[in-house]
Amino acid sequence: MSSILLTLPVVLSLSTALTIFFVRRSTKSAEWLSGASVILNLVVAGLLTENIISNGIQAVAFGQWQAPFGIVFVADYFYGMEAGADVHYVIGYALFTAWLVVFLFLYSKRQTLYTKFN
Repeated sequence: MSSILLTLPVVLSLSTALTIFFVRRSTKSAEWLSGASVILNLVVAGLLTENIISNGIQAVAFGQWQAPFGIVFVADYFYGMEAGADVHYVIGYALFTAWLVVFLFLYSKRQTLYTKFN
């Protein structure tokens, strides 16, 4: 189960990119697919972080090839911090968007506010 969890973020991201490539004409579908992918990646990151906390650091060699010749997926405690940082990116994006909306609203009303206070 841990080997599936270790590779699932990569597989999920690649499959999302491939799916969005085929539905790129429909902007709404691409937006919904990318949003669903982000949510699924956060769920997988949470499950993997919980697995790391309970079972310790995990590593899986891709194709059973060892480190110098193959790709090794490693999940350690830093990955848990990185998954938490993804949540901070979402919060920061939401705060920036809210600030931008307020700024653009006030900018659009600048003439009304100027005549009202002068």
